[in-house]
Amino acid sequence: MKPYPILLFAACLAVAGCDSQSRPTGQATSFAYPKTSERPVTDAYFGLTVTDNYRWLEAMNQPEAPLP
Repeated sequence: MKPYPILLFAACLAVAGCDSQSRPTGQATSFAYPKTSERPVTDAYFGLTVTDNYRWLEAMNQPEAPLP
């Protein structure tokens, strides 16, 4: 078998890996989350008690729920 296809593939792979364009580095963005109240709801899953302070926000029909 001739090594040409393997060498051609290796050369294409090497050229594809060389990127001459510089990409902007991403800046970390900070978010201003809206203030909201905590309304704790407690559930038991397989003997483990879990408290969710913000479950009431899952109901989109709540007039107090802040919209993005």
